[in-house]
Amino acid sequence: HHRHARAQRSLARLASSKEDWQGCSAAWSLALGVNALDADGWFALGFALLKCKQQTQALHAFTRCTQQEPEHGQAWNNIAALCLQHGRLKPAFKALREALKHKRDSWHSWDNLATVAAQLGEWSSLLQAAEQAFQLSSGECLALRPLDQLLQYLENPHTLPPQETVPEMNEENDKLNGDEIDLGVDYAYEWEDEEDEAVQEDYPRGKEHLPSGVHTARSNQILIGRLASFFKLVASTKAVSPPFWKAYARLHTLGNDSQAAIECLVRCCRGLQCSKWQNDATLFDPFAQASLALCNEYIAAFLVSHAFRQNDPKVTEKLSETKNLASARMHLRGVLKLAKESFEDSSIYRELE
Repeated sequence: HHRHARAQRSLARLASSKEDWQGCSAAWSLALGVNALDADGWFALGFALLKCKQQTQALHAFTRCTQQEPEHGQAWNNIAALCLQHGRLKPAFKALREALKHKRDSWHSWDNLATVAAQLGEWSSLLQAAEQAFQLSSGECLALRPLDQLLQYLENPHTLPPQETVPEMNEENDKLNGDEIDLGVDYAYEWEDEEDEAVQEDYPRGKEHLPSGVHTARSNQILIGRLASFFKLVASTKAVSPPFWKAYARLHTLGNDSQAAIECLVRCCRGLQCSKWQNDATLFDPFAQASLALCNEYIAAFLVSHAFRQNDPKVTEKLSETKNLASARMHLRGVLKLAKESFEDSSIYRELE
């Protein structure tokens, strides 16, 4: 019966129903040895091999599947997961883009793409992926960590993305655990270097595509505009959280809008304020950091309005200078008074002082 592919496929399905993954993978290997032109068979073999923790062979099986059926989105997604688990970010990024050509309704895959794009400095792809993940998940998935990396880049465009950090991926079917081994598999599939249709757009992708300082500044302004539109959409939904308001404040600071940044930071502090933070360091630290950022923004707004009044003699009103300083002073006094008993010796408390 080793020469009969149909019989081996039946044995493989029977073993799969019994969760006998060793027997399942062995039967699929025999079946594909007789008839290798079976994309679904290669995918099933790859899945069984994953269950057996044979990741090198699983990657080979999924690659054979995509060779025969390039539109197999789940196979591409599994290739991306295996590449990413072993730190191969660029192949993972390309595999995810291929997966999303054919499986565009998976917000998990879009979220994974946002994570990998942030590691590679593919900022435009990151934004597109974050927007898609947010919309497809009905506001439940907001890729704040990758977006934070984008904000760090915009605040300091010369910062290199931390490519040595391997991000976590969302897995819909199975957690890919196993020994740290080298995936020494040659990809028979020829990766395409040109921009694919799934993410092709008129926006900058990454720093490697920005040849001049002028181009970088212009491209970054486009990124800031897109991020502002996205954050405005998020702010109008129920998906807001203190970390989001803090990120939104940083974006307003980039746009030199101190008052808008203050409003966001006030909302962030309100969201973090609770009765327990006075006795819990894990709650106090983020609240104190947000309070410090709020007071710094109050001071920045004061300096801007003061400079404006100094440069324009016709302006006699002090604008909101006094109000900003008074608000900062009042907020700090309240925080320091409540935190003194438990956190007086902490470094963040001394910063607030």
